[in-house]
Amino acid sequence: MVKRSVARATTLGVLGAGLLVGGSVVAGTAGAPTAKADGCSSGTVPTTSWSTCDYGYMPDGSHTHCDAVFVFGFGGWNCFPVPPPPPPGP
Repeated sequence: MVKRSVARATTLGVLGAGLLVGGSVVAGTAGAPTAKADGCSSGTVPTTSWSTCDYGYMPDGSHTHCDAVFVFGFGGWNCFPVPPPPPPGP
């Protein structure tokens, strides 16, 4: 009996979250991504936000890329170096 009620609560929670996000998109309240001059873009829907940035470009084309995602206030950043593009082939 306990297993069934836990599974049911989990299913209802997932369905509720999907309806909340899906309903905001259908209702037109979802924010469109916005591009900025600094190489960043971001967007938001109720309960969720994201951003991505590319900065620190070097002459060889390498740079730093960062992503951030927050859902219901939980999330974080992920930044990493992007290597330069490969040299042109023969």
